[in-house]
Amino acid sequence: MRQSIKITDENMEQLHKLFFEEWEKREHSLMTDQISIAEQITAFEREQVMIKNSYKTATSPTVKQMLEKDIDELEAKKVQLLANQETKQEEIFDIQAAMGYAKYLLEHLEELVFGGDNPIESAEFFVLLFEEPPTYQQLVERTPRLDPYFALIDDVKVGKNPFCGADGTRTRDLLRDREAL
Repeated sequence: MRQSIKITDENMEQLHKLFFEEWEKREHSLMTDQISIAEQITAFEREQVMIKNSYKTATSPTVKQMLEKDIDELEAKKVQLLANQETKQEEIFDIQAAMGYAKYLLEHLEELVFGGDNPIESAEFFVLLFEEPPTYQQLVERTPRLDPYFALIDDVKVGKNPFCGADGTRTRDLLRDREAL
């Protein structure tokens, strides 16, 4: 009998709700950060304009040098803020990608638990499915105590007769058919 695991419907709804709440919090935080960065950039640009106006009226070479230095410092800060703004934008996309990946994993738990390339990691995920680690006999008898978040589902039903298909029809003997030719 082929079996799969899934998160129960009630718990899937709870997890979706938690994911969306967390996503909204992070998105709000990132948007607030982006607005703050945009305001800081605008303030630096205003300050640069004021310094440039002062530069035009300055007559002393020392004062002009100081004003040029201030303009360069503001430009460096502005470039750093623009880089930070880009990073925040990438974080928004990273959150969306993480949400999509998490949703996929929740819907395909059997791949995570049984299909991994690393058997140690798969075993760690497998143990998480149960309230307490099951014995071999419990697994064979299908009596382990699953964690309440998970449910075991049967995908394919096998008939009692090994020569019959799942629907009870007799399957063909391919070896006999080949020898008859």
